[in-house]
Amino acid sequence: MIADSGHVGISDRYIPNVMYPGDIIVYTVVDMLKTGDYIQVLQLTDIKELAVEHVEVTKISMIDGAVSVEDPLSGFTYIVTKRNVIGKVVKVITAFSQEWEHVFYEFKDRRWLLKTLKKHLDLYKNTGYFNQRQIVSEVERRLSKVKEETR
Repeated sequence: MIADSGHVGISDRYIPNVMYPGDIIVYTVVDMLKTGDYIQVLQLTDIKELAVEHVEVTKISMIDGAVSVEDPLSGFTYIVTKRNVIGKVVKVITAFSQEWEHVFYEFKDRRWLLKTLKKHLDLYKNTGYFNQRQIVSEVERRLSKVKEETR
């Protein structure tokens, strides 16, 4: 029997205490959620485009399964239906760790990673996040590492 049990992705964003751009994220399908879980949700933006967001679960309704969430960057809270939950973060493989090197070797698209890191470095340099220096420093370190490897 083959069953869909999750998916894997490469982060293109920073989420406090969870991930940086370039990390490999392992998601599982959502059967049971609990407060504090980080999930990937599909949202409709103000301009009627679909967006994938990473949010933290703050409460689950026992009545209809609606999930109260908080955006860890903005602190904005809202409710999503369970059917809009794409996956639950179960593992983060830190960029350039031994495990990351083994998995990312198969992906091989260093140009995509370089472009993504550059884009997000510019973005994070212009934010007012309380830990902006830490974020910029880590993204710069990762950018430097990718540049070294592509030489």
